Amino acid sequence: MNCEKQKNIVLRNKLQLQKAMSELKASELVYKNCVKKLKRKPTVAEMRAECRKQGLVYDTKTKKCRPSVAEMRAECRKQGLVYDTKTKKCRPSLRGKKAAAAKPKAVAKPKTTASKPKAVAKPKTTASKPKAVAKPKTTASKPKAVASKPKTTASKPKAVAKPKTTASKPKAVAKPKTTASKPKAVAKPKAVAKPVKQVTKKGGRKGGGKGDRRPLCPIPNGYKWDGRLGQTGKDGETWKVIGPNSKNYACKIFDAKKSEKLIKKEILDQKKMGNSGVTPKVVWEGEKCFLMEMVNGPILRYYKIVKYTEKDVKELSEIAHALADAKIAYADGNVKMNVMYDLDKNRWVLIDFGMVYADSNIRKIAKKKKITIDQEYLSNAFEIMLRVEALIMRKLYNGMNFQYTPLGGGFLPKKSFPSLLHKINDAGLLEKSDLFDIYRTTREQKGKYYDESKMIGV
Repeated sequence: MNCEKQKNIVLRNKLQLQKAMSELKASELVYKNCVKKLKRKPTVAEMRAECRKQGLVYDTKTKKCRPSVAEMRAECRKQGLVYDTKTKKCRPSLRGKKAAAAKPKAVAKPKTTASKPKAVAKPKTTASKPKAVAKPKTTASKPKAVASKPKTTASKPKAVAKPKTTASKPKAVAKPKTTASKPKAVAKPKAVAKPVKQVTKKGGRKGGGKGDRRPLCPIPNGYKWDGRLGQTGKDGETWKVIGPNSKNYACKIFDAKKSEKLIKKEILDQKKMGNSGVTPKVVWEGEKCFLMEMVNGPILRYYKIVKYTEKDVKELSEIAHALADAKIAYADGNVKMNVMYDLDKNRWVLIDFGMVYADSNIRKIAKKKKITIDQEYLSNAFEIMLRVEALIMRKLYNGMNFQYTPLGGGFLPKKSFPSLLHKINDAGLLEKSDLFDIYRTTREQKGKYYDESKMIGV
């Protein structure tokens, strides 16, 4: 036997076997994919394509093919019916029924009842009957002597003409008109509101409402009231006071119902921040009020921003560090009313410490974020100052372009661009900032719709 020949046969069979195995594996993959397609549910896109082939539309509620609404309406019109979008079936029109149901409204029964009183003019007929009683004249012709008596009797019926007065009385029944006019004069209750106005002028309502609360605050001698500052808030109002040296002060008067504990806490926080120089100093305190230095300048809401510089970033950062050092977790997000620009000191200042988080809340948040309590106090303060920067950016770049600013887009700008994000990043708290994370997530969700070429500060 020739060995070389057998060797060639073995090699040839091995190659054929390898080809067959590769074909078998390929066919197995195709078979598995086919089985998967049969097992899995078709997608909505596939179902819609299948329905289009049949000339129908895919209903997402029933998950079946059905005729289009236009076709169904045309089919219902052929039958003299209308198509109901709720039941998705043909039904009779309700227009005729609605018109029939509307007819009872046109029954002006009240008018018939109003006409009946007019027909009650019968008293006139009763007044005319006594005149017809003049028949006694026939009796007066027989005895002449008695003729005088009938005259007296005849005159009596004339006197009976009093029913005419009774007939006139129904006309006077039109007095209801006068009664209808009286309710108009009942507008006197408007005058009842006057005592309330007088009370607010004198010294506010009892319990502290939104009136004048100055009686709650007996300021020291030598100080004089000089008008209200701003609007009355929920917990207090502020008044301008002139001191002995003609120096202006601001007096905050609390609501009479506010607890002494909260009042003392707010005054204490004001004193702590006043010593740091980022808020007005307290010069005098009472039970329901306190005097502090007056800030000569507008609130952030009305301040016209021309430019945002490193100086502004430094001042806002100083306020944040002062809050963290004083262990004050600021909770009032209405920064446009609580941040002012002092024109005398030429710097940003923070006012109103009535809303702060409790120390227990800060501990819980710090534990959740896995940072220290001091870091959470600083993070909270920077969050408040970031709100200030956001308002400033909106004023400088308009609301539409705010998304392309570093804060609005949630990205860190270059070092030369002034932003609090650099200060927060240096403190290692940028990734813990909730506000920055929100804006960053919003930018990422926009995807291709976010024009990166418009980004500011990159």
